[in-house]
Amino acid sequence: MLNLQQQIDQLIQTGPEYGVPILVMQNGVAPILQELAKDLNHLEYFICQNSQEDWLITTIQHRTQLELQKKVIYAFADQVDALQMQKVFTEEVSILSIPVADLIFQLFALQPVDSIIFMDAPGDLAQAKEIAKKTLFDLLQTKLQQFKNNLA
Repeated sequence: MLNLQQQIDQLIQTGPEYGVPILVMQNGVAPILQELAKDLNHLEYFICQNSQEDWLITTIQHRTQLELQKKVIYAFADQVDALQMQKVFTEEVSILSIPVADLIFQLFALQPVDSIIFMDAPGDLAQAKEIAKKTLFDLLQTKLQQFKNNLA
């Protein structure tokens, strides 16, 4: 398993394959991944996926304002917890291990997804940390603006 810096360095090198220039990866995306991943406790997480290898998306509602919904992906610190989540789904589900930096980076491209909810404490599904796509884009915009200002 790669450490966080190795994960980010690898993403910087492959950024252009995703249409993201290395300069943007180095000065915008990488610092954000570093910042957000530091708040999480693990270098890899487990995701449930269906037989077509699509990550399972769950729609959740606000407790009191039922009209407020968002689509999330759950990322589990422990494979056992991910397997417990399997029981919720009616379809066949498999578990995929993903490095934390890759997982956060994927949130940029996950179209219908609003957030990733990290179940960060193994065995405790009440403990969660959320990274919202809006937060990710806001941080990126700020970092790129700072970079642009530094060039001027």
